[in-house]
Amino acid sequence: MANNEKKLFIENVNVYLEKADFSYDNIPDGENLIKFNQQISVLECKAESIRIRSEYIVTADKGNAPIIYVSSISIYYLSKDSFGNFSDISEMKDYVEERKVYLVNQAHVGAEMSKLIANISGTYGIHPIIVPPVFKEKES
Repeated sequence: MANNEKKLFIENVNVYLEKADFSYDNIPDGENLIKFNQQISVLECKAESIRIRSEYIVTADKGNAPIIYVSSISIYYLSKDSFGNFSDISEMKDYVEERKVYLVNQAHVGAEMSKLIANISGTYGIHPIIVPPVFKEKES
């Protein structure tokens, strides 16, 4: 089957907050830069659905302990026709692995997580931490 024939037909997407942690103790004194890490992992790939975890980890520039950790789970419900485009579930999972950032960005997961991080940080007396509202592809 040619690569351009492989497609997922997504009928519905449910996204829920898995975890949100804020550690006031990990905020350093004085002015510091923050850094963040984005991670996306495919948790499950079945003929009828795909589950993907998205994470933002915000740390101080000179520390390793997270200030804010937010993760969500996205469940992509597939039409019955999707699995027929692949020879087996492992081929489908490889296809999803290659496109996981695109799938998460199309569901606007990063935008919602970015707003949540800004709200959490702003509520506890520090300047709101603004992280990019989209997930970025890893550079090779």
